[in-house]
Amino acid sequence: MASLGINIAKPWVDKEKKQYLECVDFRLLRKSIKELSKYKGVTLVSVKSSEGDDIEIKL
Repeated sequence: MASLGINIAKPWVDKEKKQYLECVDFRLLRKSIKELSKYKGVTLVSVKSSEGDDIEIKL
């Protein structure tokens, strides 16, 4: 299912970014996210830049 979205988006993605998308195994990514979803509220990424920007990815 995720590959369908990528195939639709490909015409609008530049060549440099497209090469990265083609390297992602979306089936494995979906399986991993499904497994991680059992741990709701867990923080996967928390980054603070020197300019004060905060990025946090939680499930």
